[in-house]
Amino acid sequence: MKILHLPTSVGNHAYSLSRGERAWGHDSDLLVARSGKYAYPADIELQLEGKPFIGQLLALYKAFCSVRKKYDVYHFNFGRSLFTHRLLSWFPHIDLPFYGEGRPLFVTYNGCDARMAAETRRRRKFSACHPNQCTYGPCQAEREDHIKQAAIQKMALYVEHMWAVNPDLLRYLPPEKASFLPYAVDMEALPVRSPSFDCSSLRVLHAPTNRGIKGTDFVLAAAEKVADKPDCRMELILVEGLTHQQALARYAEADLVVDQLLVGWYGGLAVEVMAMGKPVITYLHEDDLSYLPVAFREQAREALILATPETLPNVLERCCQDRAWLRERSEAAVAFARHWHNPKFVAETVIAKYADALACHRKV
Repeated sequence: MKILHLPTSVGNHAYSLSRGERAWGHDSDLLVARSGKYAYPADIELQLEGKPFIGQLLALYKAFCSVRKKYDVYHFNFGRSLFTHRLLSWFPHIDLPFYGEGRPLFVTYNGCDARMAAETRRRRKFSACHPNQCTYGPCQAEREDHIKQAAIQKMALYVEHMWAVNPDLLRYLPPEKASFLPYAVDMEALPVRSPSFDCSSLRVLHAPTNRGIKGTDFVLAAAEKVADKPDCRMELILVEGLTHQQALARYAEADLVVDQLLVGWYGGLAVEVMAMGKPVITYLHEDDLSYLPVAFREQAREALILATPETLPNVLERCCQDRAWLRERSEAAVAFARHWHNPKFVAETVIAKYADALACHRKV
């Protein structure tokens, strides 16, 4: 099969997934409209940054003409089609009908592209959607929820299947057409560097892409509170503003990683560091775990260290004091990440959907 992922690669998921598809012998590429500050790799880069709106539309149209009917399967990422733009938000996905007959479309949702702010605030005591928490701001407005709902409904008319890498997003996607998909994370270049946990001071790393969404204020407050404990020495390493490759070098220095505390799931960062042998503290929202395969759910609970913004100080204190427990979590984290998030393993799931869809189109 010839497969194109587009038009973004949030958390490097789309690129890693395409490499997994290549490992199965398929011709899979990634096109990104914007390279982004983290400089994730891609096969085709349109580099729309800095161009005026009309210039962006012309570049998108030219790219669309070059890829249309060239691939067997088109897999969109972050709930976006190629012609997704804020100035076109009331006319979402205008390109979807025109990729060519018999060429099935698919989509992955990654987070704020599908998560409804009003419903999330209603259901949860704390979240990234609560007022003054998410620094993106506009996505908290009810108007934005309506725009997202319209875009999802339009996407559902054309795609064969929808995947969500965060289980809570399945609340907002049509159940007959949507399912959970683990993050695909390229681990070939990631060494397993399990900490010895013998040092007197624990090196705790936190790497917020967005401080509000990640709950960074809670991490800083917890670290300060634990620092006052005479039997708990720890150093907080804050990683921000680096490219992906630069950040990976900093991750290798950590003994323990605090990921996100508000979303109710973990991110691509958590998978990368778990694959390297670093235990991860995060928050899992219990109400959403029913969307997961049973084996995945059980192993996630064994591999991850669970905390809320309220319990984080106590969890950090235990991590300082119980190094044998940390070592057990480190071993479980490596096994969990390298099985469930292996790009070839994740790709096997999507390839099966691609093949079924192509077979159906060919029968018609």
